[in-house]
Amino acid sequence: MTFVNEFVSADDIKNYRLNELWLARNPAYKEVPPSYRHYWTIDKERNIYLQEVRFGNPAFGDNSGQHFMLDWNGRQIEFALKKGLGSSAKIAEFPFVIVWGTVKVIHPTDLHQIPLDTVLEVLKEALTTYGSGEVGNKYAPNFIVKFNF
Repeated sequence: MTFVNEFVSADDIKNYRLNELWLARNPAYKEVPPSYRHYWTIDKERNIYLQEVRFGNPAFGDNSGQHFMLDWNGRQIEFALKKGLGSSAKIAEFPFVIVWGTVKVIHPTDLHQIPLDTVLEVLKEALTTYGSGEVGNKYAPNFIVKFNF
C-alpha cells in the first residue's frame, strides 16, 4: 500500500490518541475545537502517518517553517521544513510546484534508531502524497513535489 490523504475516522482518532497529541501541541486549548477535522497522510500497511502539526516554533525563531510529525508505528519524529526557491506562489498555478527544503529534525535523538536516510526517504514519499495537505483539493492532481534535501 502507499500513502493516501484522508480525514481521520473517529475510531482512528481514538486509537492513535490524536486529540491528546493535538492538545499537547496546542496548550492554549482545553479541548479540540468542534470544527477541527483531523487529517493525515497515511500508509496503513506500514502503519506510518504524516501530519502537519504547526507553523513556526519560538524555539527556532518565528520563521522556522512548517512542522510535521511522522509517526512510525507509534514512534514520533518531528521535522521543520520550509518551502524553497522554485515553489509556486499561488495555489491555482498550473502545475503547482512545492520544493521542500531546509529539513531539521526537531529532536535528532528521537529517530528511534531508524537510520536518518531511511527516515528521510519515507518523509519524501509521504510529502509527495501530502501535496498541499488538503483532502479533496481540486488542484491536487496538478501538484509537483520536489526536494532540495
